[in-house]
Amino acid sequence: MQDKKKKKLPDPIEKEISKEAYPLVEAFLSHLKEITIAVVCIIAVVLVYPGYKTYTNKRIENFKNKLKSILVIKDQKQKISKLEELLNKSPRNLKYGVRLELAKLYTETKDYKNAIVMWNDIEKNTKDKDLKVIATIAKAQCYALLNDYDKALSTISKVKDNETYKDIILMEMAKFAEASNKIEQALWAYKKLRAKLADDPNGIYYNYKIIKLESKLK
Repeated sequence: MQDKKKKKLPDPIEKEISKEAYPLVEAFLSHLKEITIAVVCIIAVVLVYPGYKTYTNKRIENFKNKLKSILVIKDQKQKISKLEELLNKSPRNLKYGVRLELAKLYTETKDYKNAIVMWNDIEKNTKDKDLKVIATIAKAQCYALLNDYDKALSTISKVKDNETYKDIILMEMAKFAEASNKIEQALWAYKKLRAKLADDPNGIYYNYKIIKLESKLK
């Protein structure tokens, strides 16, 4: 899933970890796929006009059927093309589910620029607090996969106070900061991790990173 061509993480251990660092996106995407199925079933507006309500329900049902028929397509390029077309034609209150699927597919196919657009739309438009944070993290990771570590760091820093996903946020912040040569920010994140995960087997690794980074400040 990674495609680092220009800028690589500065440490051999970090480089090894970076190859496995992004299953979070896939874990989130797996979660988001379940959300998508639920989202397209939601009627966001309660209409009291019986005739219009019947029309609206029929329209939503047609949309759901179209989405289901697209999701079973195995060819990812074809699936993306169909979803992009559907997004433009989707009722406003149902675009949400299509954006989630496109974000997933763009990320899987390494089209990180378009993935960022979708994650950004989800981040701005969702009212679900957890999903907003997930979209921010995924967007930051896509910036990193484009080797834009400064942007990745500034993006993920927006959710640094979130407690639900604190561990992964700190891990990614440390990595992005180190890759951007922002030593003090990397140290801050690693020290937070060490304090928070004192009994974690990775504690030795965090100590190693802290010692190494502190030596660069001397």
